[in-house]
Amino acid sequence: MVFPVFYYLCAWTNSIQSAMQSRQLNRRQYFYELATTSKKYFIPYIQRHKQVEKGMKVLEIGCGDGGNLLPFSCMGCDVVGVDMAEGRIKDARKFFQENGAKGRFIASDVFLLEELKHQFDLIVCHDVIEHIDDKEGFMCKCKQLLKQGGGDFHVLSCLADAIRWTSADMQKPLPIASAILPPTSNLIL
Repeated sequence: MVFPVFYYLCAWTNSIQSAMQSRQLNRRQYFYELATTSKKYFIPYIQRHKQVEKGMKVLEIGCGDGGNLLPFSCMGCDVVGVDMAEGRIKDARKFFQENGAKGRFIASDVFLLEELKHQFDLIVCHDVIEHIDDKEGFMCKCKQLLKQGGGDFHVLSCLADAIRWTSADMQKPLPIASAILPPTSNLIL
């Protein structure tokens, strides 16, 4: 009886891999998937902590094709996306233009851009922090990009969920949790 279960799991895994490969090859599809996820889930969650309003300055670090920023732009936010992959930035500009949306996209290491310091009301990172070796240093550097006297930083990541879920069931939280999450933080999704 192990064979049918194994076969089912392999078939299911192959179909998931095929779908993921398809969306990685079709960047427009992935752009719209991210835009939908951002509109339906990320923005409503962020709004439980900070109102997202027209004119608000929003930065996404590791923006890729810019899909997460499209709903913010449609709400009238001033959006900036930074990613080290020049090809993704070119796609972001193209996709925003096709949608008649406004946004600024920069191919660079965000921390090398002095003109971005103390500019943002909100910083979003989606599936980025798990690729950063010095997470605590990254978080401290991100503070320099927020407006002085106020701003929010939200990490949207499977890693943050794993930390929160695992730490919640432990008597002593994982060491990485204290590096990423201040003791009373709800700012990491």
